[in-house]
Amino acid sequence: MADNANTVPVTLPRAPKNEQQFVFVGVNDKTYQVPCGKTTEVPPEVDYVLSLSQAFASARDSLVDSLDN
Repeated sequence: MADNANTVPVTLPRAPKNEQQFVFVGVNDKTYQVPCGKTTEVPPEVDYVLSLSQAFASARDSLVDSLDN
């Protein structure tokens, strides 16, 4: 997927069987298909985008939980 000289390992959680088994990430006109449930080497900028996505999802879940109470 990428040059191993400048990559970081990323492991996304497994997705349920009825959901998509990979995540698409687009950075600087390049797209990456990162599988769920497997450790994959990706460029640092892809890791950054995935970590932002996870942070926003966590913030969204916290907000929804606070609105439910």
